[in-house]
Amino acid sequence: TAAVASQFTLSATASALVEMPSGRILLINSSAQVIFSDDRGATWKSIQAETANTDDTFGFKAPSTGFTTHSIVRFHAVYHNGFITCIVEKDGAITESGGVTDRREIDHYVSKDFGISWTLVERIQPAWEAGLIGLGTSSANVFDPMLSMDALGQPIIVYADKIDNSDQDRKLRYSRKKTPYSKFASN
Repeated sequence: TAAVASQFTLSATASALVEMPSGRILLINSSAQVIFSDDRGATWKSIQAETANTDDTFGFKAPSTGFTTHSIVRFHAVYHNGFITCIVEKDGAITESGGVTDRREIDHYVSKDFGISWTLVERIQPAWEAGLIGLGTSSANVFDPMLSMDALGQPIIVYADKIDNSDQDRKLRYSRKKTPYSKFASN
């Protein structure tokens, strides 16, 4: 919004708006910068202290060694029962036997303090020839992910099981979290 632009310099363009039960609006971006508004967006304030550092518990983790990020493809966040779940889909490259190959990675984070700190819950990578890289990784064919809430107020991730839109066997799937810090369980 124009109010955000006039009051803050945002350090990233990929962002998500999250409305809290109180009516507070959080704007979270892919650099883990969180600002909030209590007046429907007329004025904004930073949620982090000016002295906050940028270690891994403060912001989002950098990609694992061997994976170079080109851009943030998708960034979604939802509020649920006092927690914020966030997914960050990164477009990057890894080195495989045929050379450098473009690949995607989805990082799943949870914040219990409205975006001041984040915990990496899982890092999802498709089945790569080079294998999994980094801590917290699991292999799954998850493409074009979106976050939503189910009827019980739990986060669900909806995704395609194949990367190519032209594949006639491409299916939409979903996974649900059972607790705030649990991984998405396949369905």
